[in-house]
Amino acid sequence: MKRVVAAVIEKDDKVLVCQRTRHQTMPLKWEFPGGKIEEGEQPRDALRRELEEELGIHAKIGDEIVRLQHTYPNGVIVELRFFIVREYSGQMENRIFRDLQWSAPKDLASYDFLEADASLVRDLRTQRYEPKDTNPKIRTQRYEPKDTNPKIRTQRYEPKDTNLETRTQRYEPKDTNPKTRTQRIYPPPDRRVQNHARDNAIMIMVVPQATELNRRVLT
Repeated sequence: MKRVVAAVIEKDDKVLVCQRTRHQTMPLKWEFPGGKIEEGEQPRDALRRELEEELGIHAKIGDEIVRLQHTYPNGVIVELRFFIVREYSGQMENRIFRDLQWSAPKDLASYDFLEADASLVRDLRTQRYEPKDTNPKIRTQRYEPKDTNPKIRTQRYEPKDTNLETRTQRYEPKDTNPKTRTQRIYPPPDRRVQNHARDNAIMIMVVPQATELNRRVLT
């Protein structure tokens, strides 16, 4: 099986497509730049080498976006691995192709691509080749609660009032004065009883005096 790498080079919302010459196999077909992985070579290293040989650029190889296998009518099986490239240095030049074009994804259907690239072209047209959000922090936040502050998250499962004294007052009578609570159980004495006792005391004190006075008068 032949192992091949290719680059989807993006610039200003367009992708680079390349046309083969008349002297290459499958002449005049359009493809994405890249080439064969050599023995003992890593895919990213192979793609970096191919882009320098074909276009004269030093590319920063991004994520692998598609991996597929294709069997041509002659029985050749090809494994293709496509990588996204958004950054490169050097002046791009056409070194081996018949033509180079920057195309909007929606216009890719107008090019006669290699059969092995057809499925990727469809994905590029519908923007399905990679997730829109590739930031790992944002992806993590999707599956975590919006509030990641441990103090705030703790308050969700604790009572709003965490003051021990305040929580104790909820379960105790508002009036904690033992004297006041005693008065509630034993009502204050009747004022009329007090007044009656006081009047009787006065009468006891006055009557003996009156009796002594009467005796003096009589004598």
